[in-house]
Amino acid sequence: MILPRLFLKKENLSFYDWLRNLKKHKNYQEEIGLAGINFFLLLYGANETDDLSTLRLNNYMKLAAGSNKLIPAKLSPTTRAARFHSQRVYLQVMQWIKLMDIRTNPLEWGWKLINGKMVPVMTVCTYKHS
Repeated sequence: MILPRLFLKKENLSFYDWLRNLKKHKNYQEEIGLAGINFFLLLYGANETDDLSTLRLNNYMKLAAGSNKLIPAKLSPTTRAARFHSQRVYLQVMQWIKLMDIRTNPLEWGWKLINGKMVPVMTVCTYKHS
């Protein structure tokens, strides 16, 4: 696997911490979610004081100001999306490592069952209309 230069620097220990967390089988969903959020912050070049919401807003404002065409794929994920994505990645990696011997309920790791099919949970936020 080829890693971007960003991850090969010693000062980016968060990435290696994230990988170490993936190897531990009995991590809690919250820990995996937070490790994933930190990974996305590192990936998108956030400052130490940034969170994903601030980073996403700043990137949105830069993209909107610099072009008449906004490409959503260039935005960082929301905090909830990053958390659920990380949980799904963890589950998938653990299943690959254990060759499906793992007894983990996917419904507790960012998936939901709709019409007999597993579908990723996109968010759990509810919005109030005024």
